[in-house]
This record gives sequence, C-alpha cells and structure tokens, in this order.
Amino acid sequence: MMTKNEIILTLLYSNHSTPIVGTTRLQKLLFLVEKEKGLRAEKESFNFEAFKFGPVSKTLYDDIEFLVNIGFLEKSGEDSKISELSLDEIDKIKVEDLLSATSDLTSTDEGDDIEERTANDDMIVYRVTAKGVNYLKENNLIESEESKKIEDIKKRYAKKSLNELLKYIYVKYPDYTTESEIRDQVL
Repeated sequence: MMTKNEIILTLLYSNHSTPIVGTTRLQKLLFLVEKEKGLRAEKESFNFEAFKFGPVSKTLYDDIEFLVNIGFLEKSGEDSKISELSLDEIDKIKVEDLLSATSDLTSTDEGDDIEERTANDDMIVYRVTAKGVNYLKENNLIESEESKKIEDIKKRYAKKSLNELLKYIYVKYPDYTTESEIRDQVL
C-alpha cells in the first residue's frame, strides 16, 4: 500500500513523466485516483471534502511542499497569488473575484459553457524529479498494480480541459459539489 506522497509521485511519474499543469487539475486527478480506483493512502487519506470549487484535500498543499523540500517534486511556472493563500483565505474570496483573478474559468456573455483559458494563477507545473523517480524505482513502485491504476487515471483524464474534468466530477460525484460556488457555471 502506498503513502500519500508515493501516490502523488506516481501520478506525476506515470504516462512518461508527463507534468501536470495546475493545482486544480492535480487535486482533481488525485480525487479520481481515490474514487475511481479505490486507491487510499497507507496511513492517512487525502480526506477529500466538498469545498467552494468541488472536492479538495486540505492537506495536499503541505504534501506538495514536503515533496518539493526533499527534492522529489519540482514546481515551476508562475506561482500564483492564489497558490500562496491558505484555504481559510481562499474561503473569504468571493467566487466572482476568484474567477476573474485566476482567469482559469470564465463564462461567456450569454452564460454558455465555461471556457478554459491559460491563466497565470493556475499555471504551476508539477514534475517528479530524478530523485523522486529513483525513490519510486528503489521501492518497486513503478510497475506495481497501484501504479498501473494511477497511470490509467492520468491517461484518461489529464488531457481533458479543466472544464471537461470539472464537469465530469460534478456530474459523477455530486456529494463533493454541495459547497461549490461554481456549480451552475460548470454544469
């Protein structure tokens, strides 16, 4: 059984170490690993819960920082103001302000589908480092059954637009969208 950090590293390593762009996408892919593949961390789960923008793991930010600090994960790109905020600070932001500030999700004048735009605020690129890959190899995690499940999630969902990914999650897992302030825009 993998730890949370091993699941994160494996997700980043899978599919030829294709990086994941955006914290929102990383959150949602990890959510799908847990929900669709039944893959739970060894000692503690990600504890996904309904939040302003769908399912969120409040501990993921600390997990990412830990992996960066030990050299297993690399964050690059434009670190956004939003990525530096705590969940409590994010909770105080009005949804309209967040959507306009991140430019990640915007609605058209007619309120049509949400369009995904290249946004400075969610353009953090997450990659597993050579040190992280060595850790996975040394612990025989690369060819494990768990890693194959994780890779399947990444192959199926990582290339979807953020709008498509959110819509899929909102439709399939409505219990995790009860606190969402963007539900009407996503659906």
